[in-house]
Amino acid sequence: MVKKYGRKINTHHISYDPEITTPIFTGEHQVITLMERYSKRTVSKGFIECLELFIDGHMDKVVDLKESGTDVS
Repeated sequence: MVKKYGRKINTHHISYDPEITTPIFTGEHQVITLMERYSKRTVSKGFIECLELFIDGHMDKVVDLKESGTDVS
């Protein structure tokens, strides 16, 4: 785990076969893991709409950890 921007970074598996990973902050890793577990069931349209609004409202705060030269291996 590397610290960058004052926060710890984890590697998150987007896919295991083929293996595709991406660096994300530790707290984000916990949230996305919970969302993946929850979404094995159906999700409401309202939930997806809320996620879209969240994404749209935070695009100006995005940091690309891959391009920042962060090595999380």
